[in-house]
Amino acid sequence: MRRIRSLTAVVLGFGLAVACTLQVGTSSVSSSPPDAVPAFLAIVQDPRFSGRYTSTGTFRFGSQPVRVTGPGRFIGHDSVDMSTASLRGQKVTGIDITANGTDYEKVEDGPWVERPVAHVDAILDRLTTAEDLRIETKAGLPLHHLRPPEGFEIIPSDLGLQDEGVSGLEASIDMFAKDDGTPVVIMISAAWTQPEGRVRGTQTYQLSDIGSPVSVAAPTNVWKTFTSLRSGYRISYPSDWSSEKRAGTQLFSAPSGARVGISALSVPPGAGLNQVVRAEIAADLRRFGPLEAHERIVIGGERAHLLTFHSKISGTQTLVLMAVALHGSQEFGVFWGSRSGSESADRAMFNRFLSTVEFTGQIVL
Repeated sequence: MRRIRSLTAVVLGFGLAVACTLQVGTSSVSSSPPDAVPAFLAIVQDPRFSGRYTSTGTFRFGSQPVRVTGPGRFIGHDSVDMSTASLRGQKVTGIDITANGTDYEKVEDGPWVERPVAHVDAILDRLTTAEDLRIETKAGLPLHHLRPPEGFEIIPSDLGLQDEGVSGLEASIDMFAKDDGTPVVIMISAAWTQPEGRVRGTQTYQLSDIGSPVSVAAPTNVWKTFTSLRSGYRISYPSDWSSEKRAGTQLFSAPSGARVGISALSVPPGAGLNQVVRAEIAADLRRFGPLEAHERIVIGGERAHLLTFHSKISGTQTLVLMAVALHGSQEFGVFWGSRSGSESADRAMFNRFLSTVEFTGQIVL
């Protein structure tokens, strides 16, 4: 039962700032229910606790609502979560897996990568008691509304918020259970500040099939991840590629000879993306020759430009792709270089690299 942090990453794929709200109606049925807390805690803290769920939420970007839905399954601390975010007819789908203590994430056709995600089970494990507030109608059933005692704290890692630049977390959890303690609905509400702005939202999980057999397996062919604390980004790369720092650029090299590099440079105050791209094109024309294609894309939630060249480098005809984005006060350049002849496959691989880029907040060392 997760997706707080990962849904933010998914909807940032639309290239928009984040703000989210979800409203769920409730109605009181009784003000003096029997206490369901001991049975509830015994169920959710059992290492064999398993089941399935559907999650729902509505993220709002200004006046534009983003509806998020998806199924999931879990057993103990392992889980699989699939969510689709919809905006103006566009859809982005992401999958999270937690297996044997490791978190994995995949967005659309991108690769599997290791990423921290939210863990509702971490919150439930820390509960030693809860308040049984009243009976409310939820999911069509009269259920006990449970809430942690005053002073209980939800911490950033519970929501997968482990990046620098995240601050001001305010979060709460509401749980709804049957008389015998069986959980039916769990709601997480949270607000925090990150470089893109203030994030607000509520994710609701409706549980079913509690105690049913569930299997969870780690994905295969998981890419490695490089994180730059100084420049404030992370990017993933295939496990059989090498990684090295060269002249201020983080360089990744394939056994075939293809290369991907990423660098970050400070930009003058007030400089915009178009100005930065014009300067990049002028420099690349001198290095690589005529510009063949110029496209607008999104990298890590930021608007970006993709430039295509063919050039003879060290006597070899080479495909050169250059993606340029601005984040904060920095210009990020991500480039691809490979021997000409397999442009379609190489462009697809470069897109997979770009899909893994995330901006995490710069640390000045």
